[in-house]
Amino acid sequence: MSSVPIIEQLNIHQIEHGQISRFWLELTTSGLGNPLRVPLLVARGWEDGPVLGVTAVVHGNALNGLPVVRQLFHNLDMNNLCGTVVGIPVMNMPGFLRQERQFMDGVDLNQIMPGRQGGSISEMYTFRLMDRIISTLDYLVDVQTADLGQLNAFFVRADMTVMKQAIIARLFSPDIILHDPGDEGTLRRAATEIGIQAITVVAGGPHRFQRDVISPARNGLLNMLIHLEMQDGKIDSSSDSPIECRNAYWIYTQQAGILEVYPDAGDEVKRGTKIGHLTNLFGDLIREYSAPESGIVLSKSVNPVSQAGGRILYLGMPKQKNGRF
Repeated sequence: MSSVPIIEQLNIHQIEHGQISRFWLELTTSGLGNPLRVPLLVARGWEDGPVLGVTAVVHGNALNGLPVVRQLFHNLDMNNLCGTVVGIPVMNMPGFLRQERQFMDGVDLNQIMPGRQGGSISEMYTFRLMDRIISTLDYLVDVQTADLGQLNAFFVRADMTVMKQAIIARLFSPDIILHDPGDEGTLRRAATEIGIQAITVVAGGPHRFQRDVISPARNGLLNMLIHLEMQDGKIDSSSDSPIECRNAYWIYTQQAGILEVYPDAGDEVKRGTKIGHLTNLFGDLIREYSAPESGIVLSKSVNPVSQAGGRILYLGMPKQKNGRF
């Protein structure tokens, strides 16, 4: 760590052209006075241009974004890079070290953005992330994963009524694109509110590296660099067109029990199709669940132990036939 410079603010104009720089960016200190820092990779091209940021591990156990960031920088052609690429391989460093989704005070960082300068330690941490790094960006791709006990399709969240976001989302060739302006408190919503074009890539599950989602996420970023004319090359558009959904919602259990969910993530279901059942410990059927309407499964529970109000699956509604969201 000692050979990597420690900074308190990212100033792109002070970064050397034509190389990849590494930093530790200090945000605050723990209760014991130990510094809380995040790793930072910055590739500044020979010519100025757009600033693309890629963030990962906003949840401490959502690991797939870490190799996505590293592989992106490994594949950059610094001889013809125009603009700047900023990578944060781990945003939630305390959660990452503890292998827990939340921050050190039990807070989900992706629910309190853009934070608050005079707030709690998690609010101050997110405020400084936004102020010292995120605010410097023109574009942002936030790579996340499913929560523990869930299985996701490879999908992208974006405001599909904004042309720039819609184009970027399709460059990732995901299974599904979900039209979603972003909930209050999310990194994506906080970024868009200060003029950054931001999307979220949901790639796989927590606590592991999964090549089948890491590779397409990395390739989508390389496509994005070509589209933004930051790198030379040809956009890879070999994959099938994604299904685009106008909205999505969770279906929940009403009782506790042992849950089995039938469809896989990415499956289409028809209205009335049986999607799962709940049994007690003796194997007696408590309730069967059916799809309330036709749609596509973005995410499903894979944890058999369900509390009352437990998630069954996340059902997406394909966009209208006229193409409107």
